[in-house]
Amino acid sequence: MLGGYCFGYNSSTMPETTVYRGRRARSVEEAFQRLQQQLLRLRQRYGVHRLWIVDADLLTRPRTRPRFVVEFSDTRTSLVQFVALEQAISRALGRKVLLLERDDSTLTAADLQKMVEL
Repeated sequence: MLGGYCFGYNSSTMPETTVYRGRRARSVEEAFQRLQQQLLRLRQRYGVHRLWIVDADLLTRPRTRPRFVVEFSDTRTSLVQFVALEQAISRALGRKVLLLERDDSTLTAADLQKMVEL
């Protein structure tokens, strides 16, 4: 929960505003490479302390929205920064993603076991 807002939102209620740059990552390895290249910038610009992906195999499946979990170094991250981070990850991968906070109540024990840190 960030600033009183829950970010486990339904993707169908969000407007289609993300513009993807480049092509979609075709493999899990390519997706990880793209994210590793952007990780320093994400840390500096958005205050990302740690970033995980839940079930990395979803990165290559069509019509799926991979879930990422973030832990911020500053607990005062704004909603605007949160959405901007989600869009930055989406642009890096060439597809929409869902971003959740580490303490989000929608994460199950099974999700926690599937998390891979970047």
